[in-house]
Amino acid sequence: TVFLTNLCLLKEVTVGGRELKDVLPAWVNAVNGFSLWMAFLVFRLMLFPFWLYHRYVDIVQFPKVWEEATWLERYLYPAVIILLLVLSTIWFIPLTKGMLKAVGKMKAGSGGEKKAE
Repeated sequence: TVFLTNLCLLKEVTVGGRELKDVLPAWVNAVNGFSLWMAFLVFRLMLFPFWLYHRYVDIVQFPKVWEEATWLERYLYPAVIILLLVLSTIWFIPLTKGMLKAVGKMKAGSGGEKKAE
C-alpha cells in the first residue's frame, strides 16, 4: 500500500544525516502508521473472513457451485485464505506495536520534548 511505501521512505531517506521521520513533524509518521494499521485491518483481517463467509453462502444457496467445483476450488482456495488470515493475524501484532509507538512519540513530542530511547 501507499502507507507501507511512506513508512519505508520515512525510515530510509536521509536529510542532512537524519532520517526523514526525524526531520518531519511527529504527526506525519503517526498519521501514516495509523493509516497503515487501518488499511491492514480492513483489507486483511476483515476481507479474508468475509471471503470465507461468502464462499460458504454461495455453496449453501447454490449447491451446483460445489458439485461443479474442482478439488482446487473446493479445498485449496479456502485453505490458502485461512493461511493468509493466520499470517495476517500474526503480522498484525508488530504492526499494532509500531503504530502505538508512532502515536506515543507524537504525544510525547507535543509536550515539548521527546522521550529518551
